[in-house]
Amino acid sequence: MNTDSNQQQIYSAAFAEASSELEQISVEIEELSRRRSRVEKAVAILKGQVDGSRSTPIVIVWRKDKRPNLAVETRVRFVGMATKRAN
Repeated sequence: MNTDSNQQQIYSAAFAEASSELEQISVEIEELSRRRSRVEKAVAILKGQVDGSRSTPIVIVWRKDKRPNLAVETRVRFVGMATKRAN
């Protein structure tokens, strides 16, 4: 009977550890998804700059901070810059 109890405790501990790791992986996947979305938006804007086919929009990027109930808004405007010619 004691052996069954020990095995149950081992299985419970292993389950708790696996659940914790899955939760961490889930959080990391969500963060990577947000980062991917921001990069895709920047690429689309830069492509528009290179193509010259659309005006320069302002991109608003929301990100969550590690502190609860805090979101940060970042406004980004891509502006063309003149390049210097080498003589």
